[in-house]
Amino acid sequence: MNGFAQLVGADRLKRRFDWIHRELAANPFMDGWLRERCSLEIALNDILASDRVSLLTPLKVTTEAEYELVAFLAGVMKMYPLLSAAGQRRLQGRLIDGIQSEQGLLAVQHEVTTVSHLMTRGFDVECHDLEHGGGFDFLTRRDEVELEVECKMASGDIGRKIHKRKSLVLFKELQGAIAPAYASASMGLVVRVTLPDRLSGNHEDHRKIAGAVTTALLSGGEASSDACSVRTYDFPIAGSPFDIAPEAELSKPAVSEFIHRVTGQGNTNSMTVCSPGKRAVVLVLDSMKQDKVLEAVRAVMRDSAIKQFTKSRPGVLAVQLHDLSEAQFRELAGADSGDRQSATGVQVMTSDLLNSPSRAHIHSVVYRAHGELVDNGAVKTSSAMAYYIVNENHRVARDPKYAVFNDPNRPRISPILLTSG
Repeated sequence: MNGFAQLVGADRLKRRFDWIHRELAANPFMDGWLRERCSLEIALNDILASDRVSLLTPLKVTTEAEYELVAFLAGVMKMYPLLSAAGQRRLQGRLIDGIQSEQGLLAVQHEVTTVSHLMTRGFDVECHDLEHGGGFDFLTRRDEVELEVECKMASGDIGRKIHKRKSLVLFKELQGAIAPAYASASMGLVVRVTLPDRLSGNHEDHRKIAGAVTTALLSGGEASSDACSVRTYDFPIAGSPFDIAPEAELSKPAVSEFIHRVTGQGNTNSMTVCSPGKRAVVLVLDSMKQDKVLEAVRAVMRDSAIKQFTKSRPGVLAVQLHDLSEAQFRELAGADSGDRQSATGVQVMTSDLLNSPSRAHIHSVVYRAHGELVDNGAVKTSSAMAYYIVNENHRVARDPKYAVFNDPNRPRISPILLTSG
């Protein structure tokens, strides 16, 4: 930890910690978003602020966030001395940029954990992008096998009309409009706010939306403006996800399913205020324009496949889908199909990418997820999995020596590449 602090600067780290605390103090709705985007910094701050670690007391990892932090720091401090002076400067610069931006260290973490994985598989790894200032990220070698690896990070906002941080800023603005309705409610109320297109970060736009919400609540029906349209729906608490004992924990999946049933929209941004078993107000924020998540991810991958690789060696695209949980990854992998009509959007997108002659040099695409801490007593590991799709058209597709992200202890057949049409 001291080595990392020296690398990025202790003063910069302190400013990062102070920024996180200010964001939370100004808007409590930011807690979940910050823990997603800045999980490494928050874990580091919590550890440094405690008495859990000293020269004589090694850290006892208790959470997945702490495990990911330790793995990240170990990876960085192992990579750094192996780089040239130019490579060290570039790595240091990316770390500093990470702790000074809203995106945090997620992209660097993805690259560092990818290197660690490749090294545990017995590969020698050259940090090509860091050393040469461009091109693919890593050149990996083991015996006669050589692979070019390019890492990409897809945040939860990619391709979405409503970005999470902006929605949380808006929710704070709407809190005042919702409070009177919640205080007087005797049952459940859904407030659906529909935007004409994207959610802006402009405070004046947020103020107009709050005005429309207030108008709809006072009229007990609908309201519209150039900023949004608002509809309200009453529902009985009995039989709803809010029909629970006071001490019970509200089920987020149940609330999401309820919102989908009421509005017909999935994967929405929402804010819930409730008294278990008594009353609830659910504010749902969506857009008239459809999200284009897969299209945005596809564009990033297609651009990388064309521009980043030399095409003289098999290439691997390693994509971190930050918004998906390990459970969702398992569900995704379990839904593989040889029928294009029933295949998942991710499988169709990846198949179309790999079936193109211009991407024939791509050996495989791997989608990675964050995992959960696995405590085996003295040894702690992460259950993070990878959804691995091999290009069956590649000349070494069936050579197991190139399957660097497939689990040798749990082999699985790569999803069938679907023909377009």
